[in-house]
Amino acid sequence: MTGTGVAAVAAALAAAVGVVAMIRRRWAATRRDPHRAAVVAVKKLLYKPLSLTFGVLGGIIAEVVFKQVWKLATGDDDAPDADMGWGEALTAAAVQGASWPG
Repeated sequence: MTGTGVAAVAAALAAAVGVVAMIRRRWAATRRDPHRAAVVAVKKLLYKPLSLTFGVLGGIIAEVVFKQVWKLATGDDDAPDADMGWGEALTAAAVQGASWPG
């Protein structure tokens, strides 16, 4: 392993140790403070329904953005159906990929 590889592994290990230490401190603080424990419990309870809701909303927004971009790019009012050619399919995939963040 080269010197930069060893340095990268050492940096990753140090970061992991830092994350573990942070988790331990938060867990210890939660055990000492009952109010904080209640806040953590509420956050855990709300995480799944809120993430599901925002995931669905994100999908709906992405669909609307895709349809608007498609309309501007092709002039058609509707996005293509399953009976399209390769050119249209690749164009649709490129437009949809461009509309996703990341």
